[in-house]
Amino acid sequence: DNLRSSNAIKLLQRAPEAIRQHSIGVFSKADKAIDPYWEDEEDSSGICSKPGPLWKLEERILGTADDYKGMDEPYLGVQGGFIAVVNRNTRSRSTKGLTLSDHNNKEMDWKEISFVREDDNIPPVHAKVLECVGLDALVARMDAVICQYLGRDWVPKRLEEIEHKRSELNEKLVCLGKSPEDLNLEILFDAVKTKLEGIFPLKAEQICVDTVDKFLPHPEESDHTDYGYALKMICFREQTEKMMKMGELFEVLVHEVRNVFASCFEEDQTGDIQLCRFNSMQTTFESDIKGVLEEHQQAAELALTQTISNFFGMCCFRPEFFERDLLKQAMVKCLLEFLMVPFIGKDKDCFPIISRAKRNITNMPEEKCAAKRQKYLNNISNLDEIKSHYLSIRRGVPVDAMSPKTQAAKSYKDSLLHGG
Repeated sequence: DNLRSSNAIKLLQRAPEAIRQHSIGVFSKADKAIDPYWEDEEDSSGICSKPGPLWKLEERILGTADDYKGMDEPYLGVQGGFIAVVNRNTRSRSTKGLTLSDHNNKEMDWKEISFVREDDNIPPVHAKVLECVGLDALVARMDAVICQYLGRDWVPKRLEEIEHKRSELNEKLVCLGKSPEDLNLEILFDAVKTKLEGIFPLKAEQICVDTVDKFLPHPEESDHTDYGYALKMICFREQTEKMMKMGELFEVLVHEVRNVFASCFEEDQTGDIQLCRFNSMQTTFESDIKGVLEEHQQAAELALTQTISNFFGMCCFRPEFFERDLLKQAMVKCLLEFLMVPFIGKDKDCFPIISRAKRNITNMPEEKCAAKRQKYLNNISNLDEIKSHYLSIRRGVPVDAMSPKTQAAKSYKDSLLHGG
């Protein structure tokens, strides 16, 4: 039959190039392709023009058959060429009981018998034909096509996917900050110091202003008489002194300082230290804040009490100074001098809070994202192992170096050839 009219060939020619480039043609029942009249065809000299009874099969395997003439692509677009096999007839009494290995041996015997040239005047069968006959040849051709597909198409795409996933994991690792193995306590304390230098003393004054403004009462309106003025001043003084005796102002100051200090441990989009992951370190610092401030609390409270007393004493003689904002400014200056400056430290290179924390933190703190980091590292390791397997597939490796799955596939292929 003419191959061009074959439904299989027509279907293949309509298929995408991605499929066609991996196609293999198989001539089944090759033992039935004998031309019984091959010897009757003679050339002008009276010599048989056909090399043997399977001449049509040979020409189709070699690509010289009339079926291929005038076609743009060799083998009618079957880019893997053709292989001829002898089918295993399971209904024949003589062959139905054969194993795959027995059938393979029988096929090899047929190959030797069918392509032997006993006539010296006839050229021997082309070596390519012998390479394209039998189950061994088909398995070898399939192996070659699969390896070509893996090496040229599949493996590069998988490697590209692996590199993309690996890049994503590395970015996630960067977001977690440097590995604790690459850090030490001094690096962490230096990072805290750098953060504090950016926050204090700029925030210190604002903390004092907001705290005093929150607690300092507002004087009542007077009737603009001397008596009304005196009553207003007395009431305002009593309210202010009551506020001082309650001691809540100091607690609020501690709370506000902690809130500002907590910003040192916020997530940093650009930093590689990422203090936010060291929860235990942050907790220790926040506990030490109150301790450091308490060291100066008594002096600050005494100074505030004296400042308030001086303010109202002055107001008795200079009524024009009886303004809430003036008292507020005086109290803020007092808190800055007796509380915040000692807390921050006169020497910016040595924050008292850091010195105190160094005594309490002696071991590298554990990061809260340790499990996440290990997960990312394990995923990267797995990707590297998979990449190694893919590279082995592309370049070819000995059986003993193959992965279990690859060895299993090889064993299955061998079973097709040798039975079992």
